[in-house]
Amino acid sequence: MANNSTDKPLWPAADFDYWPITRVSALAIDVVLIVAVVVTFVLQYRKWNRSSGLGLSDCAFKWWGFWPCGRDKLFVDDDNIVISQERCCACISQEPLTFPQSSILSIDVVHRPVLFAGLGWAFLVSCVLGIWLHFWPCIWWTCDWGPHDGEGIRGGIWFVTWGVMTIVLSFLTRTAALRIIVQTSSKTKEYLLSLADGSCYKIGNSQVIEEMNAIKEACTTGGGGTL
Repeated sequence: MANNSTDKPLWPAADFDYWPITRVSALAIDVVLIVAVVVTFVLQYRKWNRSSGLGLSDCAFKWWGFWPCGRDKLFVDDDNIVISQERCCACISQEPLTFPQSSILSIDVVHRPVLFAGLGWAFLVSCVLGIWLHFWPCIWWTCDWGPHDGEGIRGGIWFVTWGVMTIVLSFLTRTAALRIIVQTSSKTKEYLLSLADGSCYKIGNSQVIEEMNAIKEACTTGGGGTL
C-alpha cells in the first residue's frame, strides 16, 4: 500500500535515479529562461547603451534602473531645445520635439511616478522569476508531487519570491529623472528624461541641471541665449 501523502516529510530525500518528464521539463525551462534573458539583455544593452556623445544629455532609459530599453536625448539647437525619447516598443517612441528655450518653465530632478504599466511588469516579471527559482530544486527532487518531491518548499519559493520581488521592482521603477516643464501654445507639458545615474539613490548629472537652469535664466533675463 502506497504511503499517504501526509506521511511525507516537508523536506523529502533526494532522488537522482528517477527522472520523469516533469522534472526534465522544469530544468529545461530554467535553462531556456537563462539563455533568453541573457540574449535579450545583451541585445538591448548593445542597442540602447551607446551614447552618441552629442547634445546636452544622452542617456539610456532603464527599467528598474538596470534594464536598458530606450534612450532619452536632450539637445540645444540655436534658441531651441530638442527632446528625443526612443523606446524598444515602437508605439511608445516619438519624433523629436522642439521647443523655444523661452518656453521652459522649470527644470528639476524628480523620481518617476509608479505607473500602472510599471506595476504590471513588476508583477509579471516577479512571477516568472518565482517560477524559475522554484524549478531549481528539481535537480535533487523529482518534481512530480511524488514521495521525493518537496512541492510545499518549491511552492513557497515561488510565491514568496513573487510577492517580495513585486514590491522591490515596483519601488525600483521610481528612477530619478530630469523633469522639464514647458509652455506650449495651448497647454503646459511635462517631460521626464533619463539620467545617467538615474537610480532611486542617485540623481547625478548636476552639470546638466546647471546648464539647463542657465539656459532658463538667460531666457528670463535677456531672452534667447545659447550654450
